[in-house]
Amino acid sequence: MSAVVIDGTVKTILLFLGLVMMTMSSAKVFAQETDPLAGARQMMAEGKWAAACRELGQFAAGQKQSPQASEALYLKGECEFHLPGKQEDAVRTWESLAAVYPESEANVKGQEKMMNVWLARKNPAKAEQVREFLLRKFPAHEVTVRIYAQMGQAQFQQKKFKEAVASWEKVEANLDGASLKQLATARAVIVTEGDPSKLIEAAHEALMLENYALAEEF
Repeated sequence: MSAVVIDGTVKTILLFLGLVMMTMSSAKVFAQETDPLAGARQMMAEGKWAAACRELGQFAAGQKQSPQASEALYLKGECEFHLPGKQEDAVRTWESLAAVYPESEANVKGQEKMMNVWLARKNPAKAEQVREFLLRKFPAHEVTVRIYAQMGQAQFQQKKFKEAVASWEKVEANLDGASLKQLATARAVIVTEGDPSKLIEAAHEALMLENYALAEEF
């Protein structure tokens, strides 16, 4: 192969590599323009929590009117949560998010994170405050519904039927079919009050609802 051919091949490869690098650079710029938090998200994906936390904090402080400002605060709290000894800072960040952007989608996510923190710390009173806040501010939101549906299911499995009914009723209008069946069955259990004839009636209702496992318990 002649030197001219080799030289041409090298130039073609270099040109191709240059085009690839330009495309990648353009894609990165486009991503940053469409999502100003893309860089911080990438840092989080790589486990660079401290660096992401700094970038998100700067964005949240300097771009308070941006549609992404609330999300930046939420993600900042997420970074702090993963940093050793910074869980209290994470909670404070999510509390700040709730105060500054109370109607935001990011606030809903932050509230759920705080609830999980309080549950992990065995502080049910604080967790309940968060649940009540979500129910008051976002009664039909999927997060609120999921939280109360799961709580009702856990209570149901523990045979705490009155508590389960109380939990489900708070979001009854938005429950899925499975939860509604369990709610109806729990109500049927409550009205039996130990009366054998009512127990039979409740078992029949459970069968009608295709809740065979519960029907067997009667």
